[in-house]
Amino acid sequence: MNTIERLIAGLLMAGAGAASAQSAPAPAASLSACTGIASALQRLECFDRIAGTPMTTIRASLPATGSNVPEIVAAIAILEKGRPPGDLRFRMVESDERGRQRRVLISAPALNRPAPRPLLTLACIDNITRLQFIVHPPVQRHQVKVALRLDGRIAAPEQTWQVLEDGRLVDAGRGLAGIEVVRRLGSAAQVEVASDLPALDGLRFDAEGLDALIAAQRKACRW
Repeated sequence: MNTIERLIAGLLMAGAGAASAQSAPAPAASLSACTGIASALQRLECFDRIAGTPMTTIRASLPATGSNVPEIVAAIAILEKGRPPGDLRFRMVESDERGRQRRVLISAPALNRPAPRPLLTLACIDNITRLQFIVHPPVQRHQVKVALRLDGRIAAPEQTWQVLEDGRLVDAGRGLAGIEVVRRLGSAAQVEVASDLPALDGLRFDAEGLDALIAAQRKACRW
Protein backbone atom coordinates (compact mmCIF):
# COMPACT_ATOMS: atom_id res chain seq x y z
CA MET A 1 0.00 0.00 0.00
CA ASN A 2 1.57 3.32 -1.05
CA THR A 3 1.50 6.57 0.92
CA ILE A 4 -1.56 7.96 -0.88
CA GLU A 5 -3.51 4.73 -0.31
CA ARG A 6 -2.61 4.75 3.39
CA LEU A 7 -3.75 8.35 3.67
CA ILE A 8 -7.10 7.58 2.04
CA ALA A 9 -7.60 4.67 4.43
CA GLY A 10 -6.71 6.92 7.36
CA LEU A 11 -9.16 9.58 6.25
CA LEU A 12 -11.99 7.08 5.72
CA MET A 13 -11.38 5.48 9.13
CA ALA A 14 -10.97 8.80 10.97
CA GLY A 15 -14.68 9.27 11.48
CA ALA A 16 -15.11 5.83 13.07
CA GLY A 17 -12.24 6.42 15.48
CA ALA A 18 -13.47 9.85 16.50
CA ALA A 19 -17.04 8.64 16.94
CA SER A 20 -16.02 5.97 19.45
CA ALA A 21 -14.03 8.40 21.62
CA GLN A 22 -15.68 10.07 24.62
CA SER A 23 -14.80 13.75 25.01
CA ALA A 24 -16.30 17.02 26.21
CA PRO A 25 -17.94 19.29 23.60
CA ALA A 26 -15.53 21.76 22.04
CA PRO A 27 -16.17 25.49 22.53
CA ALA A 28 -18.11 27.02 19.64
CA ALA A 29 -15.52 29.77 19.23
CA SER A 30 -12.76 27.19 18.73
CA LEU A 31 -14.75 25.31 16.13
CA SER A 32 -15.48 28.56 14.29
CA ALA A 33 -11.75 29.25 14.10
CA CYS A 34 -11.23 25.86 12.43
CA THR A 35 -13.93 26.41 9.82
CA GLY A 36 -12.17 29.58 8.68
CA ILE A 37 -9.03 27.69 7.58
CA ALA A 38 -8.83 27.41 3.79
CA SER A 39 -6.87 24.14 3.52
CA ALA A 40 -9.04 21.06 4.08
CA LEU A 41 -6.23 19.04 5.67
CA GLN A 42 -5.26 21.94 7.96
CA ARG A 43 -8.92 22.25 9.00
CA LEU A 44 -8.90 18.55 9.82
CA GLU A 45 -5.81 18.99 11.99
CA CYS A 46 -7.43 21.96 13.76
CA PHE A 47 -10.53 19.90 14.62
CA ASP A 48 -8.28 17.08 15.85
CA ARG A 49 -6.42 19.42 18.21
CA ILE A 50 -9.69 20.65 19.73
CA ALA A 51 -11.14 17.15 20.07
CA GLY A 52 -7.90 15.73 21.44
CA THR A 53 -7.59 13.14 18.66
CA PRO A 54 -4.00 13.26 17.38
CA MET A 55 -3.07 13.40 13.72
CA THR A 56 -0.26 10.86 14.18
CA THR A 57 -1.75 8.18 11.93
CA ILE A 58 -2.59 10.54 9.09
CA ARG A 59 0.62 12.55 9.39
CA ALA A 60 2.67 9.36 9.20
CA SER A 61 0.98 8.57 5.90
CA LEU A 62 1.56 11.92 4.22
CA PRO A 63 4.09 12.05 1.40
CA ALA A 64 7.25 13.98 2.22
CA THR A 65 6.49 16.66 -0.35
CA GLY A 66 2.95 17.65 -1.22
CA SER A 67 -0.14 15.46 -1.44
CA ASN A 68 -2.32 14.20 -4.26
CA VAL A 69 -5.34 13.67 -2.03
CA PRO A 70 -8.41 15.16 -3.75
CA GLU A 71 -9.88 18.15 -1.96
CA ILE A 72 -13.29 16.46 -1.88
CA VAL A 73 -11.85 13.42 -0.06
CA ALA A 74 -10.23 15.59 2.61
CA ALA A 75 -13.38 17.70 3.01
CA ILE A 76 -15.62 14.64 3.37
CA ALA A 77 -13.19 13.21 5.94
CA ILE A 78 -13.75 16.33 8.05
CA LEU A 79 -17.51 15.86 7.77
CA GLU A 80 -17.25 12.18 8.72
CA LYS A 81 -15.14 12.90 11.81
CA GLY A 82 -18.16 14.54 13.42
CA ARG A 83 -20.38 11.47 12.97
CA PRO A 84 -22.03 10.32 16.25
CA PRO A 85 -21.48 6.69 17.31
CA GLY A 86 -23.89 4.32 15.59
CA ASP A 87 -25.32 6.96 13.24
CA LEU A 88 -24.86 5.87 9.62
CA ARG A 89 -27.37 8.25 8.05
CA PHE A 90 -26.41 10.95 5.58
CA ARG A 91 -24.80 14.04 7.14
CA MET A 92 -24.37 17.50 5.63
CA VAL A 93 -22.21 20.56 6.02
CA GLU A 94 -22.73 23.91 4.28
CA SER A 95 -20.13 26.63 3.92
CA ASP A 96 -19.41 29.84 2.03
CA GLU A 97 -16.25 29.44 -0.02
CA ARG A 98 -14.52 32.78 0.35
CA GLY A 99 -17.24 34.75 -1.41
CA ARG A 100 -17.87 32.13 -4.08
CA GLN A 101 -20.88 29.87 -4.59
CA ARG A 102 -22.21 28.28 -1.40
CA ARG A 103 -20.85 24.75 -0.96
CA VAL A 104 -22.86 21.76 0.28
CA LEU A 105 -21.31 18.38 1.15
CA ILE A 106 -23.39 15.30 2.03
CA SER A 107 -22.04 11.84 2.87
CA ALA A 108 -22.89 8.47 4.40
CA PRO A 109 -20.93 5.24 4.94
CA ALA A 110 -22.17 1.91 3.61
CA LEU A 111 -24.25 -0.03 6.13
CA ASN A 112 -22.91 -3.45 5.19
CA ARG A 113 -19.14 -3.06 4.95
CA PRO A 114 -16.40 -2.96 7.60
CA ALA A 115 -14.19 0.11 8.05
CA PRO A 116 -12.89 1.80 6.06
CA ARG A 117 -16.43 1.85 4.65
CA PRO A 118 -17.09 3.12 1.13
CA LEU A 119 -18.85 6.49 1.21
CA LEU A 120 -21.68 7.75 -0.97
CA THR A 121 -21.32 11.51 -1.36
CA LEU A 122 -23.48 14.25 -2.84
CA ALA A 123 -22.20 17.78 -3.24
CA CYS A 124 -22.68 21.20 -4.73
CA ILE A 125 -19.27 22.74 -5.40
CA ASP A 126 -18.77 25.79 -7.63
CA ASN A 127 -22.42 25.46 -8.70
CA ILE A 128 -21.78 21.92 -9.98
CA THR A 129 -23.80 18.97 -8.67
CA ARG A 130 -21.74 15.89 -7.83
CA LEU A 131 -22.69 12.31 -6.98
CA GLN A 132 -19.72 10.10 -6.15
CA PHE A 133 -18.43 7.12 -4.22
CA ILE A 134 -15.21 7.42 -2.23
CA VAL A 135 -13.57 4.00 -2.22
CA HIS A 136 -10.52 2.21 -0.82
CA PRO A 137 -8.46 0.55 -2.14
CA PRO A 138 -8.40 2.48 -5.43
CA VAL A 139 -10.32 1.07 -8.38
CA GLN A 140 -8.09 -0.27 -11.15
CA ARG A 141 -10.51 0.62 -13.96
CA HIS A 142 -11.56 3.72 -15.88
CA GLN A 143 -15.30 3.04 -15.90
CA VAL A 144 -17.82 0.94 -13.95
CA LYS A 145 -21.48 0.10 -14.41
CA VAL A 146 -23.74 1.33 -11.58
CA ALA A 147 -27.49 1.11 -10.96
CA LEU A 148 -29.30 2.44 -7.89
CA ARG A 149 -32.38 1.01 -6.20
CA LEU A 150 -34.62 2.74 -3.66
CA ASP A 151 -36.30 0.31 -1.26
CA GLY A 152 -35.87 -2.39 -3.89
CA ARG A 153 -37.25 -0.33 -6.77
CA ILE A 154 -34.99 0.75 -9.62
CA ALA A 155 -34.40 4.50 -9.31
CA ALA A 156 -31.48 4.88 -11.70
CA PRO A 157 -30.99 2.18 -14.37
CA GLU A 158 -27.52 0.91 -15.11
CA GLN A 159 -25.23 3.68 -16.33
CA THR A 160 -21.52 4.09 -16.89
CA TRP A 161 -19.82 5.96 -14.05
CA GLN A 162 -16.31 7.36 -14.45
CA VAL A 163 -13.38 6.45 -12.20
CA LEU A 164 -11.43 9.57 -11.21
CA GLU A 165 -8.49 10.65 -9.07
CA ASP A 166 -6.36 7.53 -9.61
CA GLY A 167 -9.22 5.23 -8.69
CA ARG A 168 -10.35 6.87 -5.47
CA LEU A 169 -13.59 8.43 -6.77
CA VAL A 170 -16.37 6.82 -8.79
CA ASP A 171 -18.38 9.63 -10.39
CA ALA A 172 -21.92 9.63 -11.82
CA GLY A 173 -21.21 12.62 -14.03
CA ARG A 174 -21.50 16.27 -13.12
CA GLY A 175 -24.22 18.69 -14.07
CA LEU A 176 -27.43 17.35 -15.63
CA ALA A 177 -26.32 13.72 -15.61
CA GLY A 178 -25.76 13.73 -11.85
CA ILE A 179 -28.80 15.90 -11.13
CA GLU A 180 -31.22 13.43 -12.70
CA VAL A 181 -29.94 10.66 -10.42
CA VAL A 182 -29.82 12.84 -7.29
CA ARG A 183 -33.43 13.97 -7.80
CA ARG A 184 -34.63 10.41 -7.18
CA LEU A 185 -32.58 9.60 -4.08
CA GLY A 186 -34.64 11.44 -1.46
CA SER A 187 -37.79 9.35 -1.72
CA ALA A 188 -36.83 6.15 0.12
CA ALA A 189 -35.56 4.72 3.37
CA GLN A 190 -32.62 2.89 1.83
CA VAL A 191 -30.39 3.19 -1.24
CA GLU A 192 -28.91 -0.01 -2.68
CA VAL A 193 -26.17 -0.24 -5.30
CA ALA A 194 -25.84 -2.77 -8.11
CA SER A 195 -22.54 -2.72 -10.00
CA ASP A 196 -20.14 -4.79 -12.06
CA LEU A 197 -17.48 -3.66 -9.57
CA PRO A 198 -17.45 -5.98 -6.51
CA ALA A 199 -16.38 -3.13 -4.20
CA LEU A 200 -19.67 -1.34 -4.96
CA ASP A 201 -22.07 -4.16 -5.72
CA GLY A 202 -24.63 -4.70 -2.97
CA LEU A 203 -23.74 -1.61 -0.94
CA ARG A 204 -26.64 -0.27 1.13
CA PHE A 205 -27.06 3.24 2.58
CA ASP A 206 -29.54 4.59 5.14
CA ALA A 207 -31.48 7.32 3.30
CA GLU A 208 -33.68 8.47 6.19
CA GLY A 209 -33.83 12.28 6.08
CA LEU A 210 -31.89 12.50 2.82
CA ASP A 211 -34.71 14.39 1.08
CA ALA A 212 -34.16 17.47 3.28
CA LEU A 213 -30.42 17.41 2.60
CA ILE A 214 -30.96 17.13 -1.15
CA ALA A 215 -33.26 20.16 -0.92
CA ALA A 216 -30.32 22.15 0.49
CA GLN A 217 -28.06 20.86 -2.29
CA ARG A 218 -30.68 21.80 -4.89
CA LYS A 219 -30.97 25.31 -3.47
CA ALA A 220 -27.20 25.82 -3.46
CA CYS A 221 -26.80 24.58 -7.04
CA ARG A 222 -30.02 26.29 -8.21
CA TRP A 223 -31.78 23.50 -10.02
